[in-house]
Amino acid sequence: MATTTEQARQIASAARRREAAKLLRLVADMSAYAARETSNGLSPGEARAVIIEAAGELAQASASLRKLARPEDPAERRRLARLWAGNGVPIVEVARRLGCAERTVHRWLGSP
Repeated sequence: MATTTEQARQIASAARRREAAKLLRLVADMSAYAARETSNGLSPGEARAVIIEAAGELAQASASLRKLARPEDPAERRRLARLWAGNGVPIVEVARRLGCAERTVHRWLGSP
């Protein structure tokens, strides 16, 4: 039996949620490990290296989570852009959150 477009969308959405949950668990474990290592009698230089490595991993995880959470519907992205910009979120941050260019956000905010 062939799946409809809506069923396929729901399946893809469920897969993204599972992937996001898995990534969030990984981030929690990684953060706990970095915290233990940092407070485990390391020298200041070694502790700094652990912190820098953890920060890099967290930045990558953050980017992946943004992609997983990005609304697929263009109308929803425009609605969020307007909401966030209306609440004072800078255009640069709105674009980062939505995974699009600043120019795109400016265009969305200028259209009805």
